[in-house]
Amino acid sequence: MPDFKKYVAILLGVAFFSVSLLYCFPHQFHVVSNQAMHDGSFDPEMEGEMLDLFDVRNFDNKSKTILFWTTFYGGHVWRKLRMDLKQSCPDHNCRLTTDRRLLNKSDAVVFHFWRDELDSLPAFRRPDQRFIYLNFESAIRSRDFFPWKKIPPNFFNWTATYRLDSDLFGKMFYGFQFENKSSPLVGQNNLTNYYGLNITSKTKMAAWFVSNCQTSINREGYVRELSRYIQVDVFGECLENYKSCPTPRNSQNQPLFYVKSDCEVMLERDYLFYLSFENSFCPDYASEKFFKAFQSGIVPVVFGGANYSLLAPSHSYINARDFQTPKLLAEYLVELSQNLDLYSRYFDWRGEFDLKRDSGWCNLCKMLNNPRADPKSYPVIETWFFDKYPCENYRWTNTTIN
Repeated sequence: MPDFKKYVAILLGVAFFSVSLLYCFPHQFHVVSNQAMHDGSFDPEMEGEMLDLFDVRNFDNKSKTILFWTTFYGGHVWRKLRMDLKQSCPDHNCRLTTDRRLLNKSDAVVFHFWRDELDSLPAFRRPDQRFIYLNFESAIRSRDFFPWKKIPPNFFNWTATYRLDSDLFGKMFYGFQFENKSSPLVGQNNLTNYYGLNITSKTKMAAWFVSNCQTSINREGYVRELSRYIQVDVFGECLENYKSCPTPRNSQNQPLFYVKSDCEVMLERDYLFYLSFENSFCPDYASEKFFKAFQSGIVPVVFGGANYSLLAPSHSYINARDFQTPKLLAEYLVELSQNLDLYSRYFDWRGEFDLKRDSGWCNLCKMLNNPRADPKSYPVIETWFFDKYPCENYRWTNTTIN
C-alpha cells in the first residue's frame, strides 16, 4: 500500500513535460509556419465532424482543436468521449475533430497506431503544433503492425501509451484512476452488501475474455493447464469448449467500446475471478480488462510484466507469477472460493480508495493551454517504444518456475 500511495502522489504532482529542443528535419518532413499542410487525403466519413468537448468558461484565449487523424481500432470512438470529457474537465476550451482538412488549424494531431490506418502522414507541422503517438498495444504486438521506418525523425512531440513514462499517462483510454477517499469507510460483515457488492451471488469460479490466441508468452498454455484444476470459462475462440461473447457494434459494424455486453454483465454478477492474462511481458503493460475487473466487483488474477503495485492498491489482485505452477495458483483460488470471508478481503481497498474516471484528454487540453510548455520531439519513436524498456523474453512451459 505505501508504494501505491506514494506513486499516486507522484502522479498528481509531476508535470507531463520535459525540456528538449526541436531537431533538424529531413527534406520529406518539415516544421513550417503559416503554411497549409493538408496532403490531399482524408476519410470522407470523417468530413465535417466537429465536437465541442468543453464549455468555455474560464478561458479568454482561443479554443484548442484536437484532430484525430485515425479511427480507434476501426471505430469512431472519439464521438463517445464528449459527455465523459465534459464531466471530468468542464472548464477547458478544447474541441475535437476528425476532419483532416483542418490539419493546419489544429493544435494537436493524434495518430492511433493500429495496423494499416497510417498510409498517409502529414508532410508538415507548425512549430506550435503537437503530434501525438497513441498506442495501447504491447510493444511485442506492435512491432509488425506498421512499417516504422516510414516515420520521419522528430515526427512526434508527445506520447500516449500504456507506459508510465508517456507524456499522457497510460490509463488515458482505460478511463480509470484510483483516488484516496477523503473519509475512509469501514467494511461491512454482511457479504450480501460488502462495500456495495453481493459476494454471495458469485457462484462461478473464473472467466477469461480473449481474442488473441497465439501469444509469445504462451498464456493459452498456462490457462489450459490451470483448467485441469478449476473451472475456467473462456469467452473467445482460443481454447476448447469456448463461449461466445461478441463485442457490441453499431449499424455500420463498428465496435462500441463503451457499451457493456451481456457477457460483461454476467461476469460482474456470477464470477469470483477474472484472468487478466496479457499477451506479452512488457514493462507497465496492463490491458483495460485489468482495470474493468475492479469496476465490475471481481478479483483480477494477473499474468504480465507490469509492476502492478504501481497500478492498483495492495491485496486487490492476485499475481499468477507469485505461484510456481498453475496447480498451486488453482489451489489458492479454491481456498478463497470456499472461504468468502477470506475472499472478501480483496475488496477492502474500496474502503480507502475510489475508482474514478480519469480522462487523459483533459490532461491533453491542459497541456495545450500551458504557455510554459517547452518544445519537445522524439528523435526516433521506434527506439523510445521498443528499446528504452524492452519486453521480457519469456514463454511459459510446464517446467517454468517463475
